[in-house]
Amino acid sequence: MIRAKTDKSFDVAISQLEGDLSGQVKAIRGKLLDLLVDITVNIDYPDEDIEELTYERLGENILSISDMIEKLLSTAATGRMIREGIRVAIVGKPNVGKSSLMNNLLREQRAIVTEIPGTTRDTIEEVLNIRNIPVYLVDTAGIRETSDKVERLGIEKSKEAFNQADFVILILDGSSQLSEEDETIMEYLKERKCLVLINKQDLGQMLSPVDVAGKLPKAEVIETSLISGEGVSQVEDAVEALVYGGEITQKESMMVNNVRHIELLHKAKEALEAALEMSRQRQALDFIEIDVKNSYDDLGEIIGETVSDEIIDEVFARFCLGK
Repeated sequence: MIRAKTDKSFDVAISQLEGDLSGQVKAIRGKLLDLLVDITVNIDYPDEDIEELTYERLGENILSISDMIEKLLSTAATGRMIREGIRVAIVGKPNVGKSSLMNNLLREQRAIVTEIPGTTRDTIEEVLNIRNIPVYLVDTAGIRETSDKVERLGIEKSKEAFNQADFVILILDGSSQLSEEDETIMEYLKERKCLVLINKQDLGQMLSPVDVAGKLPKAEVIETSLISGEGVSQVEDAVEALVYGGEITQKESMMVNNVRHIELLHKAKEALEAALEMSRQRQALDFIEIDVKNSYDDLGEIIGETVSDEIIDEVFARFCLGK
């Protein structure tokens, strides 16, 4: 809670404090315990009058529990971003509007804006809150060939910021055709998550989203006029969509954001995947039981509970055995 950077990260911390994650993990462990009881009874008391655990039913149960764990894991990437924030680099050739975008997002005149190319000689980094998401925003020097030693050092820093960013915003001058500098930057971006802004719409359109899509088919493209602030809200929408991925909404406060918890959930899921594969191969229940129990133990570490005699106690509580 103390380290929370936004209202949303505070809500997530409160959720964990109130035991929302613990409750979901306990529910999954409850399903695993039921399964372990069935496996144990079928192994140790095959001659008793009990329902046979078929491999088909066993596989269905394992898959259902594995899906529950996967649903928790699906919140992990968002949870990490909400807790730690994301790094967003603004890139483009000189004088396309990178500093204007930063100033618009910050709602203040943080970076110098002029008509002279190469004004930004170093990276400028600011922390801001976009839709309850902590964002480390880096305004970079324009990437181009230059003989100016100071500007060249700034460009090297730009490339470093580009490589370290979680998300890249490329700004293009929409009042002119793509230049060689634009093409070079776009080549770097082919495999990266990115948002492309076709800026300077107020000066007339010489570049269209179709032109960009041909070079960067995976990128989202927005037409902007940053001098007046047009398109800034769409940029904020795109950052929000990146973090929430269309699967999680801001209304949800239960997100897994602890690295140790994420690792244990992955271990628990991997153990169940191994158990599922053995059930499909109709391996001995003794072998399947080991992996199911490992999954149960891994989840127990998240909430500080380890297996003791729970399984045996449940076997005798639920079945009339040995009479």
